[in-house]
Amino acid sequence: MDDYLLEAGLRGLGFWDGGFKQLTTSTHAIESIEDLSGLTMRVSQSPLLMSQFQSWGATGVSVDFSELYTSLQQGTVDGQENPLSNIVSQNLYEAQSFLTYSDHGYMGYVLMISDSFYQDLPGDLQVIIEEVADETTEWQFQQSLASDAPMLKR
Repeated sequence: MDDYLLEAGLRGLGFWDGGFKQLTTSTHAIESIEDLSGLTMRVSQSPLLMSQFQSWGATGVSVDFSELYTSLQQGTVDGQENPLSNIVSQNLYEAQSFLTYSDHGYMGYVLMISDSFYQDLPGDLQVIIEEVADETTEWQFQQSLASDAPMLKR
């Protein structure tokens, strides 16, 4: 991926863990793909994700993340997909009765910097940026791994 980023003028410094996506619904537990049939599920603004849910028999709709809680609460959508960190930090579990621990998708984030900005820095600062990026990437992964278990208790 680093080569593709460089072609776009960016330099990858690390890959951060956003977590595996889980499903929440208001109507019933999802124990099989068939259980998604007929549900309206909020997904990120992506035609690929919308078609993924359509292939599972659900309707994938795009709802802005800032409106998700209200959409779940009002029944505009039957459920949604997000990592546990988003489900807990946004209190989505309050508006949903069922959580399916599905790990059906992964959210990862690239830590990056403008390559031209990076190249204009003195060598000692480039080294510091890379060392700090490595250190924080390791810390972030450890935090992410440690956070799922306590969140499941909510």
